[in-house]
Amino acid sequence: MEQRRAYLRAVEKERERAGRQILWLRILGLSLWNLVNAWYLYATPAESTWTAAPLLAVYLAVGVGMWGASRIPEVRRRLWLAMPLLDMPALFGIMWLIMPMSPAPQSLAGTALGMFFMLGAVVQLALDTRLLAMTGAVSAVLLPMLWWRAGLPSAAPGAFALVVAYFIGLHYLPRRLEVLLGSIVRERTQRERMGRYFSPAVAEVIAKQSAEERKAAYREITVLFADLRGFTAMSERMTPGEVAALLNEVHSAMVDVLFANGATLDKFMGDGIMAYFSAPIAQEDHAERAVRCALQMQKALAELNASRTERMLPTLDMGIGLHTGPAIVGDLGPAQRREYTAIGDTVNVASRMESMTKTVGVSILVTGEVVELAGHRFAFEAKGAFEVKGKTSRIETFTPTGESA
Repeated sequence: MEQRRAYLRAVEKERERAGRQILWLRILGLSLWNLVNAWYLYATPAESTWTAAPLLAVYLAVGVGMWGASRIPEVRRRLWLAMPLLDMPALFGIMWLIMPMSPAPQSLAGTALGMFFMLGAVVQLALDTRLLAMTGAVSAVLLPMLWWRAGLPSAAPGAFALVVAYFIGLHYLPRRLEVLLGSIVRERTQRERMGRYFSPAVAEVIAKQSAEERKAAYREITVLFADLRGFTAMSERMTPGEVAALLNEVHSAMVDVLFANGATLDKFMGDGIMAYFSAPIAQEDHAERAVRCALQMQKALAELNASRTERMLPTLDMGIGLHTGPAIVGDLGPAQRREYTAIGDTVNVASRMESMTKTVGVSILVTGEVVELAGHRFAFEAKGAFEVKGKTSRIETFTPTGESA
């Protein structure tokens, strides 16, 4: 549904842009037609040119008036109706009046056929099959009448069949464009969505995966939760604009670090962040990546605090919790809002670790499962075993002190 709305918005925008161009083309074409008719009046005055002159002048005046009226939104949305309801009847009327006066009425009938076909081709730019059908119906009525007027009554049925076949063929392009634009919109929507959660390298791989490959399944991951301390109290003294600016500044710095370490950004929760490693692309060193990412996030926060100090702004403090374990990962949720996410006990424990950082008095707190996988690469300091809500046994906790020698 969201992709359909995005497609319709894109089509409407393109239709309006093309409609404005048609306004100028109509004025340009009618101006040239008036100039050519004026030259004929000067060079070889004929009754047909004298008859056409005021009609063409009125037609041009109407075109200029439509250009002026296009500033009104309600008129602008209906500009394309001028093709079957103004241009074609106007051309028909001019041809109908001058045809008996022309020395070559059959040539005028052929000219009218070409002009109607040209207008039909232009109507395709509206990407509206109903409008194209209306234009075809008007052409199928008016063109055979002109051929009868030109003294070719036996050719009128053939002209009718030719017009019908032509406009049926014209329906092919809008339909193909609808398929093409729909595909482009879906791909762009998917890439924009992935760009919010995945690093560019990961997003490129995900774009090539099928829905089956993104189906929810159990896999071992390392989950990271980060949260600013004291943010609620701080935000009470700030304007909404200042709160938004602060969160944008912090999240931007943290997301750069997350993506640099190959993390998947699951969601922002106010001042909090949830991310995980080893999904959707498996990473054998996911625990190491998570610990390194947490250390780098604290380093990035220190750099941000240095900048805030220079700007006479309060510094920030952040707690980060990590846990490794199995989780359900994949596309989850209703069809209208399906998202790639992770759920399960592992996610809950990681969240508890982040909450406990303030109690324990550290900036990063990880579980024994993380240390088991990343202990050969990083040094850790034990912080004791704690009871965690939802767990029957105590959980051993640690804080990383840096890379091991």
